[in-house]
Amino acid sequence: MMQLVSLSRVEKHASSAMNKLHEAAMKGDLAALQDLLLQDPQILHKPTSSSSDGTPLHVSCLSGHASFTKHLLTHNPELAKEADSRGSLPLHVACAKGDVEIVRALVAVDPAGCLRYDREGRTPLHLAAIKGRAEVIAELTRAKPESARMVTSQGESAFHLCVKSNRVEALKVVVDCVGRNDEFVGCRDKDGNTILHLAVARKQLEIIKYLLSSTNIAVDVQNVKGFTALDVLSQGPRDLRDMEIKQLLQRAGAPIMYQNIFGSRHNPRHSNSTALYQQNSDIKPP
Repeated sequence: MMQLVSLSRVEKHASSAMNKLHEAAMKGDLAALQDLLLQDPQILHKPTSSSSDGTPLHVSCLSGHASFTKHLLTHNPELAKEADSRGSLPLHVACAKGDVEIVRALVAVDPAGCLRYDREGRTPLHLAAIKGRAEVIAELTRAKPESARMVTSQGESAFHLCVKSNRVEALKVVVDCVGRNDEFVGCRDKDGNTILHLAVARKQLEIIKYLLSSTNIAVDVQNVKGFTALDVLSQGPRDLRDMEIKQLLQRAGAPIMYQNIFGSRHNPRHSNSTALYQQNSDIKPP
């Protein structure tokens, strides 16, 4: 009985110390961290609870405490390799937050983390692309250039994620890393859409102009429905941007006619374009 009581007290003490460590990480309290390390030099090497918050390093990254994060990594760099319940590394968290200093510290101790997927099939760079963290993307691609070519579990490249979230500057960084004339810029998602298809569907003029003027992306590529970027424009709801986008595409060599879902070719003026647009559920109007 005495042994059981003693064991229970030890477990409670360990749990209390770990809670204090998480609180210190949340606040970025370096003094509290030093105190905990004096009491137990191995505290950062012990398993953490199964909390969805992850390790103290996850908490510190989420809270944006660069100095605290660096201290944790100094005492135990292996923390950078530990995933939380969502399969996210601390690097995933830091990239989504956009803290370049923390990202740099994490990449320095675990560059391979740039290539790790979370349980949703996304790498740290994918999260940075969605959030438009251009500086973070630059750090990741410097450490692991191949990270710019990785796709999500849904077959989307970082290019697709940037366009879907309208992250122009982030897109430019990824393109520059891969190479403006690299054929990967024209890669397709699982529905066969290039980023030009997506940008035209969303009528993102700045992105369209950038792609057509600064890359070799093809304008005549068809998605799995048989639609080119100009076809997508012809099907969408009309607005004042349409004429400019059409002219940009045609100057780049896009065919004037478009193919509908039944395989015949028509002039857009004589078609129920909105209905066709809706039938192509893979391209959504803005």
